[in-house]
Amino acid sequence: MLQWDWDNKVGEVEIFNYDKVVTYNLYQGNAFLIMLYEYEEDGKQMYSMHNFFADETHAKRMFGLDKKWTDTYGTNSFNQPTCKMQRIRIKKSEYGYQNTKRLVNMLIEAFDEINIEII
Repeated sequence: MLQWDWDNKVGEVEIFNYDKVVTYNLYQGNAFLIMLYEYEEDGKQMYSMHNFFADETHAKRMFGLDKKWTDTYGTNSFNQPTCKMQRIRIKKSEYGYQNTKRLVNMLIEAFDEINIEII
């Protein structure tokens, strides 16, 4: 079961999702990275899980970077016509995201065009 601390938001990512750009909040917890869509409905704070990377290997597979994963290698799940990661803001401070460097290195390798902002 995924777990995260609502007070430990480590950034946000903008993803073109079919016909619009959606912003997802990023959290660390008991996974490499957790992406949540947060919204308000009838005055209540709501969320839905967009995606998560269980560990660094899972992230590499999702970005199409794991050469050992031959079935999906070369297929970046976040660089598709209907789902394209466009911009990411990530905290790299004492209390920020502990995997910033590893994630940024993956993003640089996985995308020809992406806006990466370190805060």
